[in-house]
Amino acid sequence: MKQILAVRTEPFGDELKVVEASGANFVNVDTISRPGILRAERMGLVPSGMADLIVTNDLDYSVEHLYDVDHRGRVLALFRHPVDRLISRFYYAGVATWERSYQSTWKDMDLQYWAEKINWENNIFVKSLSGRERYSYVTEDDLSVAINTVRKRFIVGLTDQMEESIHRFNIFMGIDETEDINRQCMNEYFGRGVKKSNANSHPKVSLESFDRDRD
Repeated sequence: MKQILAVRTEPFGDELKVVEASGANFVNVDTISRPGILRAERMGLVPSGMADLIVTNDLDYSVEHLYDVDHRGRVLALFRHPVDRLISRFYYAGVATWERSYQSTWKDMDLQYWAEKINWENNIFVKSLSGRERYSYVTEDDLSVAINTVRKRFIVGLTDQMEESIHRFNIFMGIDETEDINRQCMNEYFGRGVKKSNANSHPKVSLESFDRDRD
């Protein structure tokens, strides 16, 4: 059975509908942008039960406006070493002209300079998961709250164990990987010799040496 997703789909109409695109089923909502999330709230996306999976990069806002005490959810999230994630973001944003996050000046910039002078991120996920404001300072207590939130509300995957993580997500969602369409999807992404379709090659950076240089 195909899963029905709510993600960045072109919103249309005054009623929720399932549309097919690129071989997948989507609800006609945009759960990436805040106006789209508010529209999905007004249309009763979560109470409708139409979407098996809601994709968003604005977790706090989505939880606040889409869910309530009668309609709860679990978060499926892929975690990555924070320094590794920032390094990857730096190299990707400098070349990804098709992305809204594209930064033309980063392409020839020194990584160390970017980390010390340009990068603004500071414990953004701890803040998000502990309910702190973006520009606030975090404490060990905030970290404890964030860890507890992940423990209670998240199904955790790791980007450096991607295939095992997707297996875990599939089990949670009741996806039968022996079905032809699901087996084909898994083979497409994890079969031998498969080239990653959403990866950007960049110079290898030792996380240990980078952390040490930042001290």
